[in-house]
Amino acid sequence: MIRPSKRKNIFPVACIQGKWLPVRGQKLWEQRNPSHWRETIGYVSLATAREVAAATAVAFRAQQRWKMTPPRVRRKLLLAWRSKLLDQKDELAWLMALEIGKPVSLGHQEIQYAAELLQVTASILGTSQAFPASPKEGFSARRRPVGVIGIITPWNNPVAIPAGSLAPAIGFGNAVVWKPPLQAPRAARLMLGMLNEAGCPDGLVNLIFGDARTAEHLILQPNIRAISFTGSYPAGRRVAALAGRQMKPVQLELGGNNGAIIMPDCDLNKTAGELAISAFSFAGQRCTAPRRFIVHRHSRKRFEEALLSSIQSLRLGLPQEPLTQIGPLISKRKQGEMRGLVKSGLAAGAKLLCGGKVPDGLESGCWFEPTLLYASNNNLPLLREESFGPIAILQVAHNLDEALSFLNGVPQGLVASLYTRDRACQKRFLETAECGVLKLNQTTLGVEAEAPFGGWKTSGLGPPKHGVWDQDFCTLVQALYD
Repeated sequence: MIRPSKRKNIFPVACIQGKWLPVRGQKLWEQRNPSHWRETIGYVSLATAREVAAATAVAFRAQQRWKMTPPRVRRKLLLAWRSKLLDQKDELAWLMALEIGKPVSLGHQEIQYAAELLQVTASILGTSQAFPASPKEGFSARRRPVGVIGIITPWNNPVAIPAGSLAPAIGFGNAVVWKPPLQAPRAARLMLGMLNEAGCPDGLVNLIFGDARTAEHLILQPNIRAISFTGSYPAGRRVAALAGRQMKPVQLELGGNNGAIIMPDCDLNKTAGELAISAFSFAGQRCTAPRRFIVHRHSRKRFEEALLSSIQSLRLGLPQEPLTQIGPLISKRKQGEMRGLVKSGLAAGAKLLCGGKVPDGLESGCWFEPTLLYASNNNLPLLREESFGPIAILQVAHNLDEALSFLNGVPQGLVASLYTRDRACQKRFLETAECGVLKLNQTTLGVEAEAPFGGWKTSGLGPPKHGVWDQDFCTLVQALYD
């Protein structure tokens, strides 16, 4: 970290009560362009305990007023935010390409999904499901807002995850202190600006830029009543531990090590094409990307050939180019991690089928080739890790039961898919797979805005996100007797 000086492109430390606070002695984090790593594109301020406390106090006061507003007022705000989001989709997609290397085509997909999340939450607020009551023999039940929610979002989906987290929080009557990722400050600033322009009351959503220490200050604030966090498993454990000491509920989405089981009766060419783009587009930096291809032994050779052919057809390039499917990784450090994972995998007995290095002509950025490893040893340590990059592993199973054993034999449990037309196999999969999201004849990538989204085992903790399930985290149930 560095101290402020006469540097350009320094971001404010926070937005509190609708006003951006300038840097006043806080440390700075240097933001680099993942497509041209030597290029510094900004400096992001790291909020201290002072700014976090101020943001929380403002949010607490704003929430006392906001919780009294009727659902139709909150619904109107969310729909106005959605409209502004779609109006500025091109600028947002360009910012994502610049800041995190997300190809613009995928950026537009993320923005559309964010708009769907806002629409779904707004629709729920327009029905009686928002605050249901159940009169019976002298008592009733209702839902009330939690209060002030701390929301910590990751860099890889800087539009959809904030939209899917902030919208239900304020929609159900809460206030928010939001810590966006350091890697995407422009996208965060634009998202908050659109929300404020849509009519969000000053102080209802306050933004603080910062690092892990800033997040700790946020969790420890007494008036923060709940924490929503999306990020890595190690960071999530720290969040859960800090929140647990204060009996604060958490909603943690901690990534996945997703598996796809491929049986002989599926369309192997079609399946291989879907899985290749799902695993490697955006350089594999999505929690729902498939990491493990578990193929039946009778189909191994045909599937491997089809998969390698599909991988070779993927387009690497600058994220601003409309045809690019694989942009750079987020940093040189992440690029180095990919090298290390391949090296350790090969040392442990894996076989390299393709990739494994920085592509020629793209050395100035953080690219890494789509990499496929064959695990001849099904106890390979790499199988238990989430690479969160363009690395996938091919496993061979003798039958469905062994495939399911491989699928469940990892600490994570976010998404799993099965490719087969056999109804008995499908039933066995649905009864056995240990994940929060199961798919039949579909890639693990992508989820519906109305559907619950949450992981099992080390992939998540607390209520799932999205749709009517957001109420379980954003509200408290209260029984009334009269």
